[in-house]
Amino acid sequence: MDYGGNFHRSLDYQSLGVSNSEELLDKMGDMVLWWEDRESKEKYVMCARLVELRRRLFLRHEVKQLLNRHRGEIEFNSFEDSYKDQFRENLDYDFYGLTDLDHLCEVLKDILVVEVANPSGENVIKVVNLRKRKRDEYDE
Repeated sequence: MDYGGNFHRSLDYQSLGVSNSEELLDKMGDMVLWWEDRESKEKYVMCARLVELRRRLFLRHEVKQLLNRHRGEIEFNSFEDSYKDQFRENLDYDFYGLTDLDHLCEVLKDILVVEVANPSGENVIKVVNLRKRKRDEYDE
């Protein structure tokens, strides 16, 4: 993170009660999301609210559309290729503040589930059956 390069002066950490940028980000808690680029290992910071909006407005819609096109089920290992075929670009995990496909599935667990397919044993991503989920929650 290069505060000085962006604002033409250094950040006065002491006035904020911290000793460095990482400590400042830790104090900000859920307000920011930061991650390390897989290739360059450079660290990035993004407003958590912006990430939430991108996930809700774009990612959720795209994943639903993709799953619907594939009759509600896609093999885990071919998800990224299917995404690229559908939307003509690679899934940009960084744009959505995600690390990988496992993280995407965790974030969207209200609309999809990862299961082991029988008899192949491959992991598949499936649309969550909301009626069944509500029925199961009611039975508990």
